[in-house]
Amino acid sequence: MTGGAGFSRSSMQSFKDNHSLGKVRPQLKIEEKSRSGKNASKKDISLAFHLHQEQRQRSYLKKNVLSWLIFILLMAFLILLFFN
Repeated sequence: MTGGAGFSRSSMQSFKDNHSLGKVRPQLKIEEKSRSGKNASKKDISLAFHLHQEQRQRSYLKKNVLSWLIFILLMAFLILLFFN
């Protein structure tokens, strides 16, 4: 058996308790500074710009390395194909 007649009642009560916790707990306030727009400071804007530049450079480097790797593998495959 799965707990008898009291199981259903206790599960309903625990559901109600858990559901009401959202009303009891204080709401989380995210106080994050704006990095773009009118409310941002010059320091925050320059930081965001710098982070964006670094991200673009990493992306470019990954694409460049991947392109060279594919090119080298393709050339190796063609050399093996024609000289065997």
